[in-house]
Amino acid sequence: MVIKPEEKPFFATVGSFSNVPWHDALVAFVAFYHNWFKNKPLFECVEVMKAASGHNSFVIYSGEEQKQAFIHHINTQRIIAALSRPTAPTGGLTGLLSNPAPATGPTR
Repeated sequence: MVIKPEEKPFFATVGSFSNVPWHDALVAFVAFYHNWFKNKPLFECVEVMKAASGHNSFVIYSGEEQKQAFIHHINTQRIIAALSRPTAPTGGLTGLLSNPAPATGPTR
């Protein structure tokens, strides 16, 4: 799957990293969508879902923020994988950390 730089995979994600019981999550998302389909602003919809469910842990992540975080994660993993290969120019990450740089200049 290729995502072009100008494409946004989604508008936003709303959720919680805290444990929210199913019955509270149901109330929260009913309140959210009830207000969303009345064309209320996204942030207001999330505030309503917090109030309706009694959980203040719901947050919004924009699609663009998530896309940039994912790109950063993938690039970081590629660098780690490249440095971990024994055939990497530096001898892998171990070689990078253990092999001192060659001395330059005249020796006596």
